[in-house]
Amino acid sequence: MIEPSRRFLVTTAVAGVFLYAILSIAVAVRMLDTADLRLHAWVVQNMDNEILGMRWSVITAVGGGTVSTLIVAAAAFLAWRSGAAKTAVVIVAVSIAGGILVDGFKDLHGRPYPSGGHFVVVTAPGGACPEGSRCDVRPEGNASVYCPPGSRCNFYAQGANGTYGETANTTWIPSALDTFPTRAGRAYPSGHTMGATLSWGLALILGTRAVQRRHELDPWAIAAWGAVALLGGISRIPVHAHWWTDVVASWFLGVALLALGILLDDWWKARAGKAAGEIGSSIPPSPPES
Repeated sequence: MIEPSRRFLVTTAVAGVFLYAILSIAVAVRMLDTADLRLHAWVVQNMDNEILGMRWSVITAVGGGTVSTLIVAAAAFLAWRSGAAKTAVVIVAVSIAGGILVDGFKDLHGRPYPSGGHFVVVTAPGGACPEGSRCDVRPEGNASVYCPPGSRCNFYAQGANGTYGETANTTWIPSALDTFPTRAGRAYPSGHTMGATLSWGLALILGTRAVQRRHELDPWAIAAWGAVALLGGISRIPVHAHWWTDVVASWFLGVALLALGILLDDWWKARAGKAAGEIGSSIPPSPPES
């Protein structure tokens, strides 16, 4: 069994919030657009639709609203049936709070989603750069460009003298989200990843502890939560639903809220136990029988 200290949980929560804030600033000022697009292009070109015989589209459902709601409701019910009504409240309340925060941050950023369509790889120079577009280059091998089917793509690279010229020895992808085919929406942060990280974490970790009637955390529950959070987040990229920074941001925020949830559960139980002890000590002893 694992019993994390209060200091560890507080440090985890603070670190998660801090890292989320730093990443959010970087996303807001467009520092990571190129990295997002490079990884998206690599995933489109190299990752299969399945992992270990299961489709990514099936795996990604674990963090969806319906599944997350059901798993939270089930854990809260089992905790309540086990006599841990306070834990049941914490599971539900923190999960709802996480959903509200993610929804608010999505509105704040208003970041577009990756295009849901497939991309083709063009390996011969041709076409023309769409007006107003910007291109990023990496000299490595033959010319390749990732573009939606039917689109015209350019093959221009910046030369040493600062000018642009045609080249047949460059790989490029667009360097800004506004020049890349996207879907309007609210991509940052990933709601599915938050569900897989926070809702499943509360359900598996706090729910299991309540059912076992222990103060310590079950390592198997933690391992199961880690697998769900990891796969649930990663799966959002190959299904073209999110950029990698959307996923990482939700991991940071989800872990921070999960640590706060555990702290809240511990504090509430300790307070209730202290109050019960004070009430018990204030009751005068029964007089001896004559």
